[in-house]
Amino acid sequence: MLYRLLGVVLSDRPNLNFDGHVSYVLSICSQRLYLTELLRSKGMPGRKLHEIFVALIVSRISYALSACGGFLTGQQINRINVFFRKVRHFGLCSSTRVCDVSEYLSLNRSRVGYTKPVPLLVSHTST
Repeated sequence: MLYRLLGVVLSDRPNLNFDGHVSYVLSICSQRLYLTELLRSKGMPGRKLHEIFVALIVSRISYALSACGGFLTGQQINRINVFFRKVRHFGLCSSTRVCDVSEYLSLNRSRVGYTKPVPLLVSHTST
């Protein structure tokens, strides 16, 4: 059985498993991606679409990720990254941004003791 607590889907299995949470979040984000595609087809500018993408999709994926990210399996992380590749294909996540959950988690792990997590979309700077 699955339970939702503060927006996080938990399983009653003896081990801490976030399969239900990842499936639920990706389902919601796929619906929101469809909404952004509808807005694009109605002529909304790219900058506004990106703001909506961050507000509706990135915020949903990054919510509780810093807390449960250490418990995600490689398969679960890959499912989220596949979703981000799909988003990049639609042009919502540019190639100058990091849309990778593994990198996000490693950046946050390297900042232990710092209370504010690194944003999921980090700008790359050219050197």
